[in-house]
Amino acid sequence: MLYTLLMLVSCFSFSNETLAFKYMGYDFTIPENPRMIGSVGGVSNTLLFVYEFKHNDRTYSPNDRSLSIRYMNNDELYQELSDQPNCNNARLLNDVYNNKKDSGCSQENRDIYFDIFLDGKEYGTWPGENANIYYAVDGSRITVTLFIRGKVDLMIQTNNMTKEEVKAILANYIAE
Repeated sequence: MLYTLLMLVSCFSFSNETLAFKYMGYDFTIPENPRMIGSVGGVSNTLLFVYEFKHNDRTYSPNDRSLSIRYMNNDELYQELSDQPNCNNARLLNDVYNNKKDSGCSQENRDIYFDIFLDGKEYGTWPGENANIYYAVDGSRITVTLFIRGKVDLMIQTNNMTKEEVKAILANYIAE
């Protein structure tokens, strides 16, 4: 228990209004003063930061101002959609977000991904520094899928944060 607490504390570095946060060896700048930090281990390795509770009882709900970071390489849906020769997670997303028709990923799987994650949402890409960054905005929720150096894919989901705030979290990887 003490070891886990020390590991969690050592992942943070404090500044004026942000926290420098290291996750799986990658650096992010997240808003300071989370009210709650949670972790779901296992293959998804999801971390949750809650900044503002919408309910007085301080129980988490999807409408709270929050940030989650999730390791996606073991995600079953991603694996199933990209489980074909000449197709992987990075290629699947590149094809869907850039509307590529001829690729190693099947049209059926590209359509499934689009229908689940992008249909009816604002979506696009942000220029990356050694990263491919894909985002989708659905009302107050922003989902970003990040491929860093072509190998690690992370999903970052935020509730009640602006695109500018999400870009600030990814400042080390966005090339602007």
